[in-house]
Amino acid sequence: MCQLPKETWLDKLNEIQRKGLALCLDLPSQSSLEALEVLSGTLPIDLRREEMAIRELGKINSYSNNVPIKRKFEIWKEEENPEKFISPLGKMYQQTEDMKDTELVDINKIEPQYEYQGLVSVIRAPDYWRNIGSSKSRTTDQIEEGKQIISEQLKSQTPNTAVAFTDGSCFGNPGPCGAGAIIYINDQEEKLKRPVSNKGSILLAELIAIKIVLDYIESFSKEQIDTLTLFSDSQTALGILTLNWKSDSYHQTINEIKGKIKNLNEHGILINLNWTPGHANIKGNDEATPWQKKLLKKQKH
Repeated sequence: MCQLPKETWLDKLNEIQRKGLALCLDLPSQSSLEALEVLSGTLPIDLRREEMAIRELGKINSYSNNVPIKRKFEIWKEEENPEKFISPLGKMYQQTEDMKDTELVDINKIEPQYEYQGLVSVIRAPDYWRNIGSSKSRTTDQIEEGKQIISEQLKSQTPNTAVAFTDGSCFGNPGPCGAGAIIYINDQEEKLKRPVSNKGSILLAELIAIKIVLDYIESFSKEQIDTLTLFSDSQTALGILTLNWKSDSYHQTINEIKGKIKNLNEHGILINLNWTPGHANIKGNDEATPWQKKLLKKQKH
């Protein structure tokens, strides 16, 4: 209702605002709306409506093109006559264009000024993360369950999907650490390795292992690869990247990885990050592990 251009709706809302402010300020209900708004520091409804519309459209504009509402909005903008009668979305877009023409404020540049990430909710981890247990205490049944889960995930992949397994290792924690990965693309495999630090942590190694896969996938187009399904055996790394877990370190590396994921998504390559149990006789994970451990041994000596 607040986006409809009919002044009658705005008049009704103004009357509600006037009575409400008069009641809160303990003033006569016949008081001027403008005076009540000034005394209370309240925005007029028409300005508040425009502010809310611009903020909402700013959020939509910041989404990846994989988000349905953003994709529909981009298609809508390209149409010569997108609608016969202006809709709430059309009104929002019209307001942002007017703002750009009159105030030289571009909607594409205002999102960082008011976007607030302090209250991001924590997403719950999949149940199998807990059910399969840790590699130090995992039972034979849990190992088989883990293999079955990963096998089912692999079977569900589409033809243009790249599948990667990553791993990081350290001699000591902190200590010399390295990252490795193996990527399967159309029946071909590619092994990646990278020394990370002479004195780093296992978390850093696991993060870098994910990053080198994303670096590699950036060289492909969406016609070659439309999805990357990546398996890491680090719940901590995946929790930070996908579940909003807090990290006290490696913020630059984490932000770089998130930026690469966003960039690939925007270019039509969907990124799926999944946990695989380590040391569970899972082919890809087992192949990624010795590959980067050989690198570490050379680095140590």
